[in-house]
Amino acid sequence: MTYEVRLGRPDDHQGIRAFTTDTFEWGDYVADAFLGWLDDPAIEVLVAVHDEDGPVAVATLRRPGPGQAWMAAARVRSDHRRKGLANRLNDAGVALARERGDRIVRLAIEDWNEAPQRQVEQLGYRPTSRWWFVREPVEAADRLPARDRLEPVAASEEIWPVWQRSAYASAGRGLAGVHWTWWTLAPADLDGFARDGHLLGCPAGWAMVEPLEERLAVSWMCSADDDFVRLVEACRDLAREHGLPMVSFNVPDDESLLGRLGGERSSVRIWELVLRDR
Repeated sequence: MTYEVRLGRPDDHQGIRAFTTDTFEWGDYVADAFLGWLDDPAIEVLVAVHDEDGPVAVATLRRPGPGQAWMAAARVRSDHRRKGLANRLNDAGVALARERGDRIVRLAIEDWNEAPQRQVEQLGYRPTSRWWFVREPVEAADRLPARDRLEPVAASEEIWPVWQRSAYASAGRGLAGVHWTWWTLAPADLDGFARDGHLLGCPAGWAMVEPLEERLAVSWMCSADDDFVRLVEACRDLAREHGLPMVSFNVPDDESLLGRLGGERSSVRIWELVLRDR
């Protein structure tokens, strides 16, 4: 058997689709996203190709922040596992990150998924922050007074100092996690949230939110610690405004934050491979 790891191409799509449709109980997103990834200049798609079977493994590398690389969407066809392909995809991604001068590579693994945790540890990654994805049903309630509701805002200088002092920033080691991608947040990212219309504010604080088809996704939050409960309630209120039955929160592992949330929880660990000093 001979394998080649290279950048992905449009003609890999059907081969990738063949082994990425039922990865999880709910299916998978890789096949649907693959062609869009190829068109995105911010994403490198890595594919392992077998000399007879064609594409048999895939992963992506993106740069969510300056000097930071993010590895994700690693999949290996079941009959080609235990061939070292995940390691080869990682090595190719790390090499690309080094070439462009990145200082760190990160990835996320669910806490229950022990085998890949052992694997990445052997590759030199170390676990850092832990994050919880919390899904709450939205209960019927009266709307908050207008003055307490979340509204779109522009990024302002007052946000950053509040963020730096918050339990959210401390527990999350300064990271933000949006769309299954974590990176060290910078003030310019807040401008990006605002430009996209996803930065909302109220007297209790600020949040990066997106109304999705089935839930309101709250990916990032910023408040004084005493105001966190009020900010959570403002997010719930916004879900009611949009008529959504669920609200999800992406929150670092800190009981002062998690203790304010209900619903179902699942956790991931962020792993880091340091390529060079800052």
